[in-house]
Amino acid sequence: MGLKPLLLLFFVLLITMLAITLYPFNFFKPNGVKFLQNSPGIYFNGEGIMYTKRVFDITQREISIEILLTERKNSKNWGAREIFSIYAQQASPYVLIGQRGNKLFVYNRFAKGNSEKWYKQLFFNIPTKGKAYLLTVLINKNRRAVYVNGELRSEQAISLSDLEGTEFSGQFILGNSPDFKSGWMGEIRGLAVFNRVLSDEEISQHSSVASQGDISELAKAAGSIALFPFKKGEGRGVENIVDPGKPIFIPQYTHSIPNTIFHIPYKDMRLGSLIGPPLKDFVINIFFFLPFGMLISLIFYQNINVSFILIFLSAVLSGCILSFLIEFMQTFLISRTSAITDIISNTLGSAIGSLFAFYIRQDVRVDSISCTRRESLWD
Repeated sequence: MGLKPLLLLFFVLLITMLAITLYPFNFFKPNGVKFLQNSPGIYFNGEGIMYTKRVFDITQREISIEILLTERKNSKNWGAREIFSIYAQQASPYVLIGQRGNKLFVYNRFAKGNSEKWYKQLFFNIPTKGKAYLLTVLINKNRRAVYVNGELRSEQAISLSDLEGTEFSGQFILGNSPDFKSGWMGEIRGLAVFNRVLSDEEISQHSSVASQGDISELAKAAGSIALFPFKKGEGRGVENIVDPGKPIFIPQYTHSIPNTIFHIPYKDMRLGSLIGPPLKDFVINIFFFLPFGMLISLIFYQNINVSFILIFLSAVLSGCILSFLIEFMQTFLISRTSAITDIISNTLGSAIGSLFAFYIRQDVRVDSISCTRRESLWD
């Protein structure tokens, strides 16, 4: 193939790659979070997200989470929607409270039996739409329990798979998933987190306080590490009564939480689980950049009479630069998550593609030499 067809094919490939990795090009989509007008609280329209920029250290291996929330009558929470999660830059959150249709669910990544899909963990029916209720979730090494308005709604005996590595430290996220793919619709009027398991009596007392519409008083409870009453704060930070240095943040535009190229999901790169998203994406990215490395190497072979090593290094460097630019642009997109592992896999794909190009060129040269020899024999 000549140089012009190769260049044309290369530019078509480049445009296709950019379209696939950057579509639908929502670089600056407004965040769908609004303060309620007549009472403390936040409304999420299905494309809204809030999160703490700083990490909360919860190493006690037990946790209590209380959320005062309401699902509006016109809400459309079909599919798995994430309401609250604790995220520590891994494929799945440490703790996740979400909704699927007319049921809520609770998941935590340490419990044995994680082979089943995460949204099948501990389902329970939600209260009537349009009414505020206090949801309390307790998790320790033996038990996972859910209370609604102070009454036990569901519980499950669990066994933590890795007790030594169990903790609940991370960023708190409300209204959406870390990678912004499953938005929830509804109102959150307060959030409280404790580094211990609350007693039944305390849960009942907290329910009585929440029925007044403001959970600020719960900040006095022992073990409280965060309490957000969602009264209007300064700028885009909303006050944390327990620890003012760790407010919850309302971004101006919707974007994913791991919005840095140097996000490394190394704890989820398990070789024994090809169905796991990080490892699966790693393999896909290698094949995605393989044609790029092959085509750019073939173009170099057409134009430059240099050694294989120089062309190989040039193709690898080109793939690395292109991948970095794509990952950088993806940090501004709500539908994409950037990670340095993507750059590594893309660069590796470019290297493999360059090796293919060298093999193709050598094969063509052998055929050409064979044809020349046959012609000389006939002459």
